[in-house]
Amino acid sequence: MTQEQFSFASEPQRHRRTDPVTSQIAGDTMIDSGKIGKQRQIVFDLVKSHPDSTSAEIARYGNMDRHIPGRRLTELIRLGLVEITGRRSCQTNGNLMQTYARKG
Repeated sequence: MTQEQFSFASEPQRHRRTDPVTSQIAGDTMIDSGKIGKQRQIVFDLVKSHPDSTSAEIARYGNMDRHIPGRRLTELIRLGLVEITGRRSCQTNGNLMQTYARKG
């Protein structure tokens, strides 16, 4: 499946059984509003533009909270669009972190 054929909002966010109902409602709101699809698209585009970046670097490039790429990258990996390419010291925070790139 190519990126052009893929709808970033098509895969529902998964909840853990142990998540409180408020977290499940928030997740459903993200899906219903289309926000999750927009975030996935932005993070995917940043990964394409900045291959082999860490999630913190992607957050910096996109001027977003650092947790957004972390959540969306996990989903993009599960969807087969992004892969982990290695580990290195992050240029944003100095921590050893995984790096990501477009799969294929």
